[in-house]
Amino acid sequence: MVSDQYLREICDTPEGPYLRPFTPNPKWAEARIFIVGTNPATPLREEFESFEAYWHSLTQNPQAFERIYRRQHSSGQSKSTKRARQFQNQLATVNVLTTNAMLYPAKDPDCVPKKGEQRKIGASCFQFLFDVCKPSSVLFHGAYAVTLAKESFGVELDPYQPIEYQDTIIHDPNTCHLFAFPHFTGQGVQRGYRVREMDTELARLAVRMKEIERLTNLGKG
Repeated sequence: MVSDQYLREICDTPEGPYLRPFTPNPKWAEARIFIVGTNPATPLREEFESFEAYWHSLTQNPQAFERIYRRQHSSGQSKSTKRARQFQNQLATVNVLTTNAMLYPAKDPDCVPKKGEQRKIGASCFQFLFDVCKPSSVLFHGAYAVTLAKESFGVELDPYQPIEYQDTIIHDPNTCHLFAFPHFTGQGVQRGYRVREMDTELARLAVRMKEIERLTNLGKG
């Protein structure tokens, strides 16, 4: 069993919102596909009686976390969360881990304090999760996530390249396919990019990722 002590230590902040390394997932250490965005949007701390309660809901009781999360989102899911969950549903039974380039929860990335430090924490957390899970594919969406891919693997990903032409593969420490998209909110996209077609592109990517995972499992047999 993989220890979560490293994650606990960096997420249990002395003040401000608790850092969030991923969306609730009791089997986070077994994830096979990663979705990497910018940062969590909803700060949470006082909503839980303690860090232990927060961590338990995040890693063992997603239903409890979801109840508290929804109370902070009376207006409904954000565009990014909605699109990520839709994409995750298209991946069917594959264990997907949704994480971010920064772990600090804020409604706007510009509101993240000491951003340079938070980006270093996020990069360290991503590397830890990547080494533990050894995912077969990773989707980076948004400028911060694409930059994280470059810093982590030394690769240049183009989020505007059609998905059928994206084919970046790394082999250290495990074989993994990397993909990139503009941010799921559609904010900050290049002129001429059709945000409304993103869902169709993501549906095609889901098919491709499932096939990559299938072939990866065959290779293990």
